[in-house]
Amino acid sequence: MNPETPGLHPHYTLICDDVRLELGNRFSLIGVFQNIVTAQLPISLVKLAAVTYWHGQGTGAAQVRVVSPDRTEVIVISEPTTIDLPAGGFTHNVVLFVNVALQREGTYWVQTLLDSKVVGEVPFSVVLQQPESA
Repeated sequence: MNPETPGLHPHYTLICDDVRLELGNRFSLIGVFQNIVTAQLPISLVKLAAVTYWHGQGTGAAQVRVVSPDRTEVIVISEPTTIDLPAGGFTHNVVLFVNVALQREGTYWVQTLLDSKVVGEVPFSVVLQQPESA
C-alpha cells in the first residue's frame, strides 16, 4: 500500500503467544508463530495475541478475528478499538485472546478489520502429527 494513499492502513500483523509492554513503550513478543503442530485435536490455545502496525491518517474502528480454514466460522473476534491518526501517524494495536479452541487441521486466518471490512489477513496452520511408534 502506498503510504501517500489517504486513510488508515495496516502495515503488518504478527501473531504470537503473548505480548508484554516494556520500559520505553517497547513491546516484547513471546512465541511468534505461523504453524502449530499438535498430537491431538481439538486444541485450546491459552493465549493468542495479534499485533498490528497501523499507519496513515484518519479515524476508524479496528478489530481482529480468527476464522476457520474454510472461512465460514468466526472462532473469536475482538471488541472494536478506535484508531485515530493524524497525517503521517502510526500506532500499534495489540489484541489478546484467551482460550481459543481450534477444532481441526488446516490454515486458519487472522483477519484485520477496519469499520467491519477486512483490510488484511495472515495465515497460520494447524497440523496434526501422530507420535512415531517405537
